[in-house]
Amino acid sequence: PVQSVSIKADLQTNLQRIPLTTQNKAPIMLDVDETLSDVIQHEVKDLGTHILVCEVTYMSNYNTLASFRKFFKFEVLKPLDVKTKFCNAESDDVFLEAQVQNTTSGPIILEQVALESSHQFTVKSLNEINDGVSVFGDITLLQPQESCQYLYCLTPKENVIKDIKMILAAKNIGKLD
Repeated sequence: PVQSVSIKADLQTNLQRIPLTTQNKAPIMLDVDETLSDVIQHEVKDLGTHILVCEVTYMSNYNTLASFRKFFKFEVLKPLDVKTKFCNAESDDVFLEAQVQNTTSGPIILEQVALESSHQFTVKSLNEINDGVSVFGDITLLQPQESCQYLYCLTPKENVIKDIKMILAAKNIGKLD
């Protein structure tokens, strides 16, 4: 058996080193043919070169602490390209069309595309059928280079409608997430 086995994983980016495993796990003993695994989830937001650093520490047969590391280098590229168009209606509403394109070499599933409006507007998604079902079906699967278009209606809040200067000065209508 191997004594005091522990696993540590860090993600190294150009800007920082992010610990991915919790340090409070107690070291364990592994018998012959026994394995130790850990599932790690982390949302990668920075583009560029990343290195996943995995380190295993254990007590050797000579009662000394030993360890080894493996490095997994990978590139994080921009997976989606988003283009937006605005259309002002006579009713003071603003329609936002967002075109989301898969720029990767593999398919991507879009779990959710939503517009969070700024404090000056209320937003209504025009991408659902009456009963809340997406017009794209249960799953939005984008093949490489495919795109999908989303439509939202932004209505200025009452206090904004009364002050035309506020409407004209509104630079931030919301955030597409």
